Amino acid sequence: MKKNNFLDKFKKVIWILTPFILLAIIIILLLRHCEPEECFDCDDLEEKIDNIEDDIKGRDCLDCDWENVDDDYKKKDTIIDGEKVIKPIDNCRAHFSGLLISDYYESNWKSEIWVIDESSEYVGEGEYPRAINAFPRAHKATFDGIAIGEGTRVIIYEKPSFKGKILLDKVGPVIITNKIRLEEDERMYEIVTENNNKIFKDDELNTLFPPNKRLMSSTNMFNWSQGSLKVICNE
Repeated sequence: MKKNNFLDKFKKVIWILTPFILLAIIIILLLRHCEPEECFDCDDLEEKIDNIEDDIKGRDCLDCDWENVDDDYKKKDTIIDGEKVIKPIDNCRAHFSGLLISDYYESNWKSEIWVIDESSEYVGEGEYPRAINAFPRAHKATFDGIAIGEGTRVIIYEKPSFKGKILLDKVGPVIITNKIRLEEDERMYEIVTENNNKIFKDDELNTLFPPNKRLMSSTNMFNWSQGSLKVICNE
């Protein structure tokens, strides 16, 4: 569930600092090489600096609050392998996560059903010949949970391009949790067991996913993202 956290933080720091570095370089070049009669137009220079400042403000997010992802972000189309993914709807949706699937979000531990966070993808109907491109965040965090909506069928193949052994073929509503999590240690066993048997806080979710619809995978899910998958609706 926790993987490459340091590297992710480092990349974010570099991403945020880049505009500051560019701004400093521009100012240094102006001070060293600009003669009074040859300087840039002041209005033009001010506009360039304002643009950089706006970019800096947009990057102020070292530790984003994924629990409250902006609604506009959720509404954007998802592009996978150059193809626009059909937006999820009530009877056609699947949620893939590198965390446990539950009724609330908990950083590094649980994804809330149907809510995008830093470790999950939420997709509609489609065929995905390279599963790692369909849920890169779930793969990056380690692949641990799937929620399949009512009337939705998910088939996961062992290899890309829908080849090899079928690792999962389920019609929702159902939640699948990685079996390896039960085998790790006593604490993880208790967390998974409690999550699979509790009453969800939302009545609609609890009706859709009662305890008998929360299942363990038949094999370790860590490698499932190396293959391919299909999300099929109206099943």
